[in-house]
Amino acid sequence: MTSRTGIHQLPPAGLVAAGATTGAVIRWALTSIVENGNQLVVLNVVGSFLIGWLAGRRPSLSRSTWLLLGTGFCGGLTSFSTFALDVARHLDNSQPTTALQATAVTVVLAVLAAVAGFRLATTTGTEREPV
Repeated sequence: MTSRTGIHQLPPAGLVAAGATTGAVIRWALTSIVENGNQLVVLNVVGSFLIGWLAGRRPSLSRSTWLLLGTGFCGGLTSFSTFALDVARHLDNSQPTTALQATAVTVVLAVLAAVAGFRLATTTGTEREPV
């Protein structure tokens, strides 16, 4: 039996909570510092790239690492609910074109980033199962 050390001693919920707390604090800090209206798109795209990369590396990651970084950190860093609220506000303010543009840009860039992260992680020559 192997002994777990450091962060790996936490139960699964603790790992997710630690990662999510860190990701959420970083998201809060960056959206507080940079106020140009695009910071949430950038965070969602960066988080999507990172989770794509982690998914590509998942066969070599421990369950603890996946829970901490994939489920926790990336989940806390990105924010679908805030994105949805931003789109809803545009619609409520009679700005359907802006709402559609925000939706298209965020979804397309985030998906492309996840694919790029996954492909980057899987270019080591080792066959991996698709996400």
